[in-house]
Amino acid sequence: MSGDSRRLADTLYRRLRGRIDPRIKDSVTRRMTQRVALAVLGNKLAAYEPIHEGAILLASQAEALPVETLHRLFEEICGVLLVGWVVPLEQVRQDIREATDHYLGMCICRQAERVHDLRRPETGELYLLGSHAERLPWMDRFIDRFETLRGHDGVTSQPLLDILARQATLRRVDDPGYGAGPFWEASWPYLEILLDHPRYVGQWRETMRANRRTWRVHPQLLEAWVELAWFTRGAVFTSMAIVDERYTVCTCPGPENDGGCLLFNWTYHSGNPHVLAPHAPSQRRDATGDPLPCARFPERQERPCFGCGCDHDAPGAEVPTGMPDPRPDYEG
Repeated sequence: MSGDSRRLADTLYRRLRGRIDPRIKDSVTRRMTQRVALAVLGNKLAAYEPIHEGAILLASQAEALPVETLHRLFEEICGVLLVGWVVPLEQVRQDIREATDHYLGMCICRQAERVHDLRRPETGELYLLGSHAERLPWMDRFIDRFETLRGHDGVTSQPLLDILARQATLRRVDDPGYGAGPFWEASWPYLEILLDHPRYVGQWRETMRANRRTWRVHPQLLEAWVELAWFTRGAVFTSMAIVDERYTVCTCPGPENDGGCLLFNWTYHSGNPHVLAPHAPSQRRDATGDPLPCARFPERQERPCFGCGCDHDAPGAEVPTGMPDPRPDYEG
């Protein structure tokens, strides 16, 4: 950030922190003030409505404007800068199968410590759903896929291969270090799915590759990884966008885990429920067609179901035959 951008971000944070819902984490608030400052001062988005309308006011009058006016301008710009869509599980699988190249990238939210969702803050234990016995078949499925490809993968980056090879060795000797938890801990924070696919613009992927923040992944391994994340950690897959251009599939924690990531934390507590758009065809609905809250995670029930991939007509049908479901029970 330039000096001017940094000063504006600091002013916005100082003046607006008391006006913004305290359930929005300080790290998220600070990131949003930085985004707004960058957009207003020099970013190409400054020419995009409604950012242009408030840019001069914000840049020149951020210290003098009444807090309520400043907050309205800030939220108007945030509504353009922070936009995402839920990508249901089946769509993620389809996108992986259609893509021509596949990567896992370092998650910026985790790397910058805007979310601490690896462990449960109250106990320090790894954040995982269900019991070890319920999670184990999902990890076995993942490692089985690795073993099948082993020796002729030809795609997956060595750091990920090394983690998987160690997990495969631990499984063979029945070592307690084998499991979903140790895998997530060892591979953290590579949690962004970056695809060479027409649905997603390639600039972010190429920037991450150039900065050596990606692991290339065989598509069959990536699909098993996606299932591991969805079933053992309750991940919600989302696609962030800048002015309607999607660039990644994020593996987001919901509000039940450290208050959620940037998208979820802002969606639930900023007063703007439209930051994260649900996948409407996959939403849980009542007999009249109105969306209902999530049926599995109580902490998500402040908002209508996001359509993350549950089969609401036949709860549990999204789980492959013979596999356990580590997620909380469906209460519909």
